[in-house]
Amino acid sequence: MTEKLIEIIKFNKDGLVPAIAQQHDTGEVLMLAWMNTESIQQTLETNQVCYWSRSRQKLWRKGETSGNIQKLKEFRYDCDEDTILLMVDQTGSACHTGRRNCFYRVAKNKSGEIKTTLSSKNNISIKKGDSEINLNKISNLRPITEEEVLSIQKDWADSIISIGKIFLNKGNYKLEAEKTLNKLYAFDISNVLFKPTFASQNQFRNNFKDALSYFIGGDIKEDNGFAIKPWAKIRFGENKIIISNDTAIAMGNYYFTSEQDKKNETKVEYTFGYIRDINGNLRINLHHSSIPHSGH
Repeated sequence: MTEKLIEIIKFNKDGLVPAIAQQHDTGEVLMLAWMNTESIQQTLETNQVCYWSRSRQKLWRKGETSGNIQKLKEFRYDCDEDTILLMVDQTGSACHTGRRNCFYRVAKNKSGEIKTTLSSKNNISIKKGDSEINLNKISNLRPITEEEVLSIQKDWADSIISIGKIFLNKGNYKLEAEKTLNKLYAFDISNVLFKPTFASQNQFRNNFKDALSYFIGGDIKEDNGFAIKPWAKIRFGENKIIISNDTAIAMGNYYFTSEQDKKNETKVEYTFGYIRDINGNLRINLHHSSIPHSGH
């Protein structure tokens, strides 16, 4: 079958044929590269896409070093038999810039200006059930990295401590808390699922106002202001992170040391979910905290 296919394909004078990679389930066009007879054979035999690198003059097994592999779902060729379409399942990013696909530049019609764009002029959103995500405010520039997850965890800990210090110094701790929620949580761009540690009557704080009440006290009676306890130290300990392109989930324990008792730590279990906003910053869209089960 492979030999017959190679006889059909019309290669150029260099023995190459352009190959377009497209995500099989969404239709997203990912990239264009080149293939020769050997790379076609490798692709069909292994079901993992292999190209020919013109710059390196060697076979290029996509994702061999980065891990961003392309699993072949379907091999197609066009009516002129001179272009290949690879229907693939892309792991991670397809573009060497770290973007999901290579076609992120748009030419404006009037001026001919080339610009990088992530959203249209319209306010586009996806709604599924009760969840809604504003696509204009969410970026798919590059996959999330473990370093970024660890960085936002540190930012979260530092911000909670900062709110408490400002409270002790009789400063505007409410403003600091609002800044923290706006910077670190995704309430303005997506639904947020938030189950705080010490929330029992109003367990879920899935909007900005209720989350703010939990951290500094407010309209909800059970809230004493978690961030204004205050805390002297917060550290993230055991940590497992799962990254899927532009989303990430982290689970583990974090430890809290209060200003009143600096000799002891309180261990709390957490799960955080992260997405990337249009500016490339990570934002929290899932936060669950709970005290470990005592066994009684």
